[in-house]
Amino acid sequence: MTDSNSPEIANRHSVDNWLWVRPMPESRKRLPVEREFSQEEYEQISLGIIPHDMDDRWFIFLEEDWLYFHRSGSGLCIYQCRLEKRGDRYLLAEAWVNRDSDQYGRTDDDYDATLLRRLVDDYLLQKFKKISPPEEPVTAPCPYCGQPLRTSSARQCRFCRRDWHDPDNVMGIKLSEANMPTKNTESVHGLRRFLYGILYGMSRVIGFICLAIGTMMAVGAFQKGRSAGPWLVCLALVIGGIIILSVGSLLEENSNAKATTNDNDGEQIVGRERRGRVS
Repeated sequence: MTDSNSPEIANRHSVDNWLWVRPMPESRKRLPVEREFSQEEYEQISLGIIPHDMDDRWFIFLEEDWLYFHRSGSGLCIYQCRLEKRGDRYLLAEAWVNRDSDQYGRTDDDYDATLLRRLVDDYLLQKFKKISPPEEPVTAPCPYCGQPLRTSSARQCRFCRRDWHDPDNVMGIKLSEANMPTKNTESVHGLRRFLYGILYGMSRVIGFICLAIGTMMAVGAFQKGRSAGPWLVCLALVIGGIIILSVGSLLEENSNAKATTNDNDGEQIVGRERRGRVS
């Protein structure tokens, strides 16, 4: 009876389609790799590596003291090593690399020897362990507006725009609690700017259309020498176009003024604070 908690030992039948595991081709080259392993390390190596998803790039298994390294995506055998027992130790007696250019494009022996050592140390012996990134620390609040800072070492607030890199000369804009930007207020301001933009665009189009029609009618009336009636219509269209364009310009100025009101108020507050410190 086997222990259900014992690790699974890899072999060439561990993958669903074991016929996909291809042998080492005749075109191969011996690598200058010499290693020695203890009995415990040999037992760890004999477990091999079974790929379970796309991130597992290698399928490694030990069979009759030959260690096979296959690429999990293609089943190609890239490395093949023979382990030999010497007393209570195991020596890496042979190490071969695939040199079939149709299967493996590398030709640098030093690179392959280094990669083979890393596969043994990092994957099989698990000497290299990935360090999980530290959890994002809870940042301190801004000392001026109370909103969270980006990092615990930040010296500038993205909400109230205060900058206290120099504690004796705090720079930036101080916003009152009523003017503090929130998700709701930002969405309202965005909708207001959107509506202002639509009205401004419509006023420009209608104004230019009125001017164009009035001008063309005036030219036609002048050429045909018509009475004062058509001229009055032309004059009304031109004046109406000018008025509509003026209204559009006022809408644009009003929108820009509302967007900068808080900044101007903040600059006045900062100016008063600086004058207070100087006095």
